[in-house]
Amino acid sequence: MNFYLKAVVLIGYLFFAGTSGVFAQKVGHVNATELLTSLEAWKSALSQYETHAKMVSDRLEQQRKVLIEEFQKVKDQEAQGLLTPKQLEEKQKYFDDRQDQLAQEAEKVDKELAQKEMELTKPIRDKVSAAINAVAKEGGYTYIIDASGGVLLFADPTLDLTTAVRAKL
Repeated sequence: MNFYLKAVVLIGYLFFAGTSGVFAQKVGHVNATELLTSLEAWKSALSQYETHAKMVSDRLEQQRKVLIEEFQKVKDQEAQGLLTPKQLEEKQKYFDDRQDQLAQEAEKVDKELAQKEMELTKPIRDKVSAAINAVAKEGGYTYIIDASGGVLLFADPTLDLTTAVRAKL
């Protein structure tokens, strides 16, 4: 019986000693969106992205307008009876092919824009991440949560590390 009691006490001690680290974890939070949008480098990167996106978008729009104009000319020729059924069929195939090409081009542009955004913002995100890691290590934080993600239900304002991270940038 004495052995059994010692075993229970030992197991209880190990359980509480082992879980005390869980309760001793230090958690802070930052507002990453506020942090990023306040940086001049971020604003510059977004401006560059928007300029590039507009250029690419304008190019696609111009191609679409040219195709519409060509299509309208064929419709006018059809209405005037200037096209044979064979020519009309060939024109329809041409327009179908061009529409497919434009759709593929639009997909390619979407991927290109995503790549451009990553290219422009990754160095800034990496710098912010390094600053967050530095604040976490200096402050002994186990976790730092992004308060701008919309999932955080409560955050003690005294644990907001946004200013400390901003100071590291």
